[in-house]
Amino acid sequence: MPSGNHILLFWIAFIFTHPFGATFGDLLTKPLEKGGMIFFRGAASVVTLGLLVLALVISTMSAARTRFSLEPWRKIG
Repeated sequence: MPSGNHILLFWIAFIFTHPFGATFGDLLTKPLEKGGMIFFRGAASVVTLGLLVLALVISTMSAARTRFSLEPWRKIG
C-alpha cells in the first residue's frame, strides 16, 4: 500500500477514472445517430459488469501463470 494520504489517493483515482466511465456509459446508451449503441441502462450495466468480470478473470489467470512460471521448483499439492 502506498505511504501517503489515502483520501488524496482516492480522489486522484476518482478524478482520473470518472470521465472514462461516463464516456463509456454514453457510448452504450446514446442513439446510433449520436455514435452510441442504444442499450437500455440495465443492459449497459450488465455489459459493463461482464467486461469487469472478464478483466478480473484474465488478470487473475495471468498473475497465477506468471507466479507459477517464476517458481518452477515449487511442488503443488
